[in-house]
Amino acid sequence: MRTYADARHCPDCGNPLPDDPRRCPACGLSLVGPVAASLFATFQQADRLLAQLRAQPADADLPLPPTPPARPVPAAVPPAVASGDLPGSGPQPIPAGAPERPGLGGASVPRILLTLGALCLLAAAVTFLAVAWEILGVGGRTAVLVGFTLTAGALTAWLFRRGLRIAAESLSVVTAGLLTLDLVGAADAGWIGASDGGLVLLIGVVLGSLGIAATAATRRTAPLVAPQIVGALGWAVAPAGALDLTDHESVVLLVATIALAALAGICFRARIGVVGWLLAPLAALWWSGLVLTGLVRLADHQDAGDLWRGGHPWPLLAAALVLAAAAAVLRDRQPFAAVGAGVATGMAMLPAVSPVLDNSATQAALATLAVAGVFVVAGFLLPGQWRPGVLLPMLAALVVPTLVAVALASEAAEALVSTGSAWTRAASVRLPDQAPSADPLLLPLTAVMLLAAVAVLVQLRLPVRGLVRGLGWPLVVVAATPVALAAVAALSLYAVPLALPVGALLALGTGLVAAFLPIPAGRGGAGHLAAAVALAAGLVASLPSVVLTLVSLVVVLGAGAAAAVRAVRAESRMVALASVPLTVGALAWTLGELGGLQEAWRATAALLLLGALALWRPRPTVEVPAALAGLVTSAASVGFAFGHSESQGLVVLALDLTVAGALVTASSLAHPHRRVLAVPGGLLLAMATWVRLYDLGVTAPEAYTLPSALVLLALGVWHLRRHPSAATLRVLGPGLTLATVPSLLWALEEPESWRALLLGLAALGLVLAGVRLRWTAPLVVGAVVGAVLVVREVGPYAVDLPPWLVIAVAGATLTAVGVTWEARMRDVRRAGRYLAALR
Repeated sequence: MRTYADARHCPDCGNPLPDDPRRCPACGLSLVGPVAASLFATFQQADRLLAQLRAQPADADLPLPPTPPARPVPAAVPPAVASGDLPGSGPQPIPAGAPERPGLGGASVPRILLTLGALCLLAAAVTFLAVAWEILGVGGRTAVLVGFTLTAGALTAWLFRRGLRIAAESLSVVTAGLLTLDLVGAADAGWIGASDGGLVLLIGVVLGSLGIAATAATRRTAPLVAPQIVGALGWAVAPAGALDLTDHESVVLLVATIALAALAGICFRARIGVVGWLLAPLAALWWSGLVLTGLVRLADHQDAGDLWRGGHPWPLLAAALVLAAAAAVLRDRQPFAAVGAGVATGMAMLPAVSPVLDNSATQAALATLAVAGVFVVAGFLLPGQWRPGVLLPMLAALVVPTLVAVALASEAAEALVSTGSAWTRAASVRLPDQAPSADPLLLPLTAVMLLAAVAVLVQLRLPVRGLVRGLGWPLVVVAATPVALAAVAALSLYAVPLALPVGALLALGTGLVAAFLPIPAGRGGAGHLAAAVALAAGLVASLPSVVLTLVSLVVVLGAGAAAAVRAVRAESRMVALASVPLTVGALAWTLGELGGLQEAWRATAALLLLGALALWRPRPTVEVPAALAGLVTSAASVGFAFGHSESQGLVVLALDLTVAGALVTASSLAHPHRRVLAVPGGLLLAMATWVRLYDLGVTAPEAYTLPSALVLLALGVWHLRRHPSAATLRVLGPGLTLATVPSLLWALEEPESWRALLLGLAALGLVLAGVRLRWTAPLVVGAVVGAVLVVREVGPYAVDLPPWLVIAVAGATLTAVGVTWEARMRDVRRAGRYLAALR
């Protein structure tokens, strides 16, 4: 069937159209603007009328539908219209009815009223006790309190049977509050001979018992929530009262934990509401208090004899036993049972290790490493469902040795750094003799245990034996690399020659590179990363000696070149190739140091080497690191030169810019796919010229820059005439920059001059020309130059403005931008609704 609104073909000649067209390539018909949009909307209306005609029966004699009034159309066909994919062009669903007005639900009103009523009743009860208690006799007090409580309880039961749950919830809270006031009043009258702690215990037991009893009585239906909360709170505060009655707080904590846990288990098994879920966290809270008490006792009694003779570990052992019993009860619920059993085992082992923790760091680390080893072995021997239980105690046991290892590693790094400043020591320099905080052998031992812990973590998902069998020896080598690095760090804690740890690191790195070169993709990346870490560590450690630094750089360069040529992984080759220019730059600087070359002239040699490397391998992975290394070395050389004298600094800067510009331009001439480098090469050469002119005292650079700029602009315009679709910023940008930037630099120094005025007029002309010709280059260059010049001209006067005026202008500007933004967003939404309404 024919379709008139076809965005894929020209409406005039019918030829196919490209994506997002502005004009038909065959007949030249314009496809943008209000007329094109109106034509497309008319075709859509024709398609809708044609669909209605097709839907009518053949013998129907119906009058033609009236022509709909013309709709406003946008200024150009939107992309969605051009692609034929209009949002909302399908049939729109009709809402079933008017939306409901927001307001209170039907159940919200009684909740609010009954809650306020319950608060009023409780407030009245408290007021009664405070005011009328002294007026009434003992009999009157008893009758009133008991009567109120029984009445509230009876009303609660009656309302629950009538199905008025909200009212029953509120009255149950009132009943609990009145019962609490009864007990408080009875104690105040002397009817209950109990202290404050005893009264709290009594209130807790009474409220807890009644709450659970009420919940159990109504469990056949949906039980009330308020009695469950009251019962749980009652059992929660009862142990607090017991703590006030005795000095054996550990016994109270243990009894409270067991009682609450047992009561929660009974409620779970009897399926009594949700009170079990409320009692279980309370049992855990009191159990945490028991654990804390045990830990405090261990901290207060570090001597093993005193600890065990006084029986101080028993709270922690009791807490571990309770947790183990809970894990045994919940053994069908994995992994909670496994975690509980593992934590209980770790807590039981803690009293045996605690006295050692107060000794030296070496003894504490060895003791905790032994505990971690027990859990590591258990992680491999236990059945699969019980393995998660070893994670928490294993990781907790590794905290102390890890901290000791970190301290030893930092001491090793400090020993390497304190050997001397960069390039101030001979190759035979020795590390300083120091007393480490622990035995250095703990470093590799801890690394081995951490590696075993990682294997246990991996064992939770897949068998380590199968993983080693699948990946083979590369996995073993990568896993052993941290242990080797730890061994080198331990070696650095002894008074050995610096060349020994440096050589060990370099040997480790080169060995890893050689071993992982033939490894296929997916298996050698970790080995190459480990090699890079080892080589970088060796290079940093060798800095105190220039000879060791040179040897390290040669080794790193050889390893990087070998990996760049022979590595199987493409990612490894790219990274290795990117490291070569950086190493070459550092090597050139180091050779200059050995040869006694002055720092100001070392960057020239580095730039020549880096440029030759980029010319040999014109790839971004070589060119970008080479540019970075050249920038760093040049900045260092120029800094040293300016430190000597300004004249020498300008000469060195001009020389480095000239060499860099010549090399970049040579790359653009030698490689056709690098023609774009002619732009930065020309800019570097121009900058070198400007620096040299400044050094010679030239104050009118236009005589030197404008002729070249005019030639570049003429060539650019000629290129645009031959290639109208070329980017003006690339073709005209260098010429316009060369014509304006040197004058801008002088104008910034002398803002009140004819040069600044003429440059401002030229910038304005470029902006107008760019707008008129629709060229990006003159518009961007003119706008940037003009903006910088305007800011420089306004700067001295802006300082004298009052602060409130600046703030007011900023506020007005932000407000105007915000209003404009909102208006545009409104227009966008309006346009979206308009497009969605099209059929």
